[in-house]
Amino acid sequence: MKVFINFGDIRCVVPVGDGSLLVKDVMNLATERYRKATSMLSNNEITIHMLKTCRDGAILDPDDALYDVADDREQVCFDR
Repeated sequence: MKVFINFGDIRCVVPVGDGSLLVKDVMNLATERYRKATSMLSNNEITIHMLKTCRDGAILDPDDALYDVADDREQVCFDR
């Protein structure tokens, strides 16, 4: 399973295995992918306050398993 995280103009693919990761773990993975994609230094802070589906704007609870709240190849947007 993988999800696409939209950071404005930049979209990162985040592989999430079988989807059993918690949404908060996916937030951390997405932050690292964004840093790599933009060559941002790790001392620059990026805080993702919430993830929501791009399709309908549903907010994903950080304590939920990803496979319970998102589909494979789901597009997810972040709010800082």
